[in-house]
Amino acid sequence: MPRKLLLHIGVPKTGTTSIQRRLAAQRSALLKHGVLYPGGAGLAVPQFLHRAALANDDGDSRVARFRREFDRELASLPSDISKVVLSDEQCSLHLRTAAQITPLHAWLAPHFETIQIVVYLRRQDALAASLYAQILRHGIADPPSLEMARGELAFLFDYAALLQNWRDVFGPDALVPRIFEPDSFPGGDVVHDFFAACGLDPALAEQRAGADINPSMNLQGQALLLSLGRTLRDETGGKQIRDKAWSRLAAIVTELFPGRGWQPSRAEAASFMAQYEAGNETIRASWFPARTRLFDTDFSNLPELPAALEAEKLSQAASAVIMHAVRALVAAEAEDGDERAARRAAREQRRARKGQE
Repeated sequence: MPRKLLLHIGVPKTGTTSIQRRLAAQRSALLKHGVLYPGGAGLAVPQFLHRAALANDDGDSRVARFRREFDRELASLPSDISKVVLSDEQCSLHLRTAAQITPLHAWLAPHFETIQIVVYLRRQDALAASLYAQILRHGIADPPSLEMARGELAFLFDYAALLQNWRDVFGPDALVPRIFEPDSFPGGDVVHDFFAACGLDPALAEQRAGADINPSMNLQGQALLLSLGRTLRDETGGKQIRDKAWSRLAAIVTELFPGRGWQPSRAEAASFMAQYEAGNETIRASWFPARTRLFDTDFSNLPELPAALEAEKLSQAASAVIMHAVRALVAAEAEDGDERAARRAAREQRRARKGQE
């Protein structure tokens, strides 16, 4: 049976985690429909696929193990499996050139008759704003600005170059770009759109209501993390804060201050988008000829002026986090007290039994 690969490469902040969680949850059901989402052997595709494709894996034995298990799973596929789905948004982050993408193609192509590359494109200013919260959570305490997208991450926003690199390696008909506009998705859900784009049973895209997988952090919470992060960075002299305590703190702040975070002003967004106009138009003409523009350029939902945070609100945010920590300490102390009391009671019971003997 001809076998097809659907390779989802991102980009980040376009619902990739939701897609991967739903694929994993429906792994058994997908198999019954002739679709494999690898992972049954403990394969962490979103973590290792892009690394396995790179020539230099830094001697990481986990990468070598991933490649072996991945090849073994593909080689032993039942004959009724007609599609394989892989999802790793890091591919669009780390496989930046045709030379870096080529080893991935050489590795995957022998297993499949057809390969399609699925990639979601988000309006560049919106992507930058969403990435800022993630950058803070990863311990990089820099103030919000679209300038960050003109630095080390500039390549990620050049969608024309991104698509061309993958097209050069996988072929002119391989790419299936999608526009990340949740309001236009079935039910406003990117998972439904992804399943439809891949020709998967739409019923499998359904998911139970639950907590947001990647909740957003409002401006107040971001300002607090920025202030704390800059203080810690000044003390340690490092550019990035790398420890579990910071990750836990970022999770607490996100929980306490959900909502919309930093957004560029209308003028900033318009100026930023202008530099991608030619590339975006090339993409529109090639893949979306029915659209007048690749992205909606209505910036009216953005602030007219850059947002500023009052010192009083920053103080309130700090107080809320401190109270959260105090309540956690009190609860932990109470739990320890209960455990100590239980141990004392157990000792007294043992003494009583010995006395009776």
